[in-house]
Amino acid sequence: MHSSRKDELKVALVTDWMTSFGGENRVLLELSNLFPKAPIYTTVYRPEELPMFKGREVITSFLDKPPFSWFARKKFQLFLPFMPLAFESFDFSGYDLVISSNHSCSKGIITNTDTLHIAYCHSPMRYAWENSHRYLKENTPHLPFVKGAVDRMIHNIRIWDRLASDRVDAFIGNSSYIAGQIAKFYRRPSTVIYPPVDTKRFAGTFDKQNYFLAGGRLVPNKRFDIIVDAFNATGLPLKIFGKGPERERLMAKAKSNIEFLGFIPEEEVPTLFGGARAFIVPQIEDFGIVTVEAMAAGTPVIGLGKGGTAELVIPGKTGVLMEEQTAECLTEKLLAFEDSLFSPTVLQDHAAQFDTQRFITQLSQYVDDTLLRWKQSRGRGIVFDQHS
Repeated sequence: MHSSRKDELKVALVTDWMTSFGGENRVLLELSNLFPKAPIYTTVYRPEELPMFKGREVITSFLDKPPFSWFARKKFQLFLPFMPLAFESFDFSGYDLVISSNHSCSKGIITNTDTLHIAYCHSPMRYAWENSHRYLKENTPHLPFVKGAVDRMIHNIRIWDRLASDRVDAFIGNSSYIAGQIAKFYRRPSTVIYPPVDTKRFAGTFDKQNYFLAGGRLVPNKRFDIIVDAFNATGLPLKIFGKGPERERLMAKAKSNIEFLGFIPEEEVPTLFGGARAFIVPQIEDFGIVTVEAMAAGTPVIGLGKGGTAELVIPGKTGVLMEEQTAECLTEKLLAFEDSLFSPTVLQDHAAQFDTQRFITQLSQYVDDTLLRWKQSRGRGIVFDQHS
């Protein structure tokens, strides 16, 4: 975006919650660098977990204030029923542009007719749409009255979320896979702009050792159980980094060839990635920032051929795709894996197209173009169409 034009705009940024540095807040960080004067609106904020936002103006909702604050910051998922109200309570009058980085309720903010709202969507609300039945099965106690209450709550959230999507003026999807979900669940077009990945920090880390690698949040939907079962069967060396509620259960079933590393400091990640024979991704990813990071370190990926992974992995060049989400399929791919098929240079060149600078350039141009079309549609008194 042209600097003079950017300085003239009054801009606000919005995200669902700021409690850890995941993909949503990586995008938020680049947005805040692009618009350094823009305040950030969110439900709850844990500054100790996000030191990179120090000095930014962060405006939080009533959930981040007594008597809710301590519990909401730790167990923010339990406050989902209150999040629509939290975002609707924010006042965005006076802003020219609002950009939300969202996967939950932040798209539901209310803006006036003179304000353009662009939603960078990491996923339609997973627990209301694509993963609703699995979410209910895994997180609802086996008590009929509790299950019934949660079913009704998710039903009401789903209705609100569909209506809230109509408040967005223009959607960006973080992958073609997510653009398809936006079209299905919200009946809206979107433009694909892949998230930013700091690929340059992995330069020179290629130094292969005899281990495979997996990692991230150790939660059920990431399917680390498939990984552990496959490596139990093959006996191949595996390192798993990350923490989460599944850690103890996974460690209990893992054999001695599987090592759990726990939390890995950011400065150690490039070396760990660069030493792996392959990075394992059996889950359905919206995009897959960690998948790109592995490629940036010259490491091929063995991943499920669905979702964002299918967009990132070129079979035979940057990795191997699993046809089925099973331990048996992963075992087959591991036993047939040939290191010599993959060139670190090809992998790193492929990852470079997802670098942070590419994101900044594409997003800036998109905002410029969308603002121009927005102003033209306002002048003609017609309904805005982001692709007109």
